[in-house]
This record gives sequence, structure tokens and C-alpha cells, in this order.
Amino acid sequence: MYQLNAVLAGYLTPADCAAAIKDMQLEEPLNAPDFFGRYHYAVKMYQDELAKKRRARDTQKQIVAARRGALHAVG
Repeated sequence: MYQLNAVLAGYLTPADCAAAIKDMQLEEPLNAPDFFGRYHYAVKMYQDELAKKRRARDTQKQIVAARRGALHAVG
């Protein structure tokens, strides 16, 4: 899931922008002291999840290939 930071989002009016920024959680502003640390952590977690899914797909492909190799033509 992606969430656009309120500071970066497009707004139709300045009032909409001000309201969105006012409603932001304290840890969301781009100038929060730990923003980049949290960002890099989130990127790493996402990359780890992609790698995990990739490994699972590769394992499944190997299982299917092994099954197909074990099949013999009858006829």
C-alpha cells in the first residue's frame, strides 16, 4: 500500500493543502528527524518481501518442472 505524503500531494486550493497538512500525524512530515530512517527501513522491508515472493515463485517453478520431468508418455 502506498500513501502520498500530504506535503507532496496536489490540491485544488491552498485551503485544502493547509487542512491536509494540519491533519498529518507528527511523524509524517518530510522534515521529521527519523523520516529518512523510516523510509529506508520501509524500502528494505518491501525489497525483502519481493525477494521472498520471487524465491517462492522459483521454488514452485522447480516443483512443476520436476513433476513434468517425472511424467512418461503412454500410448
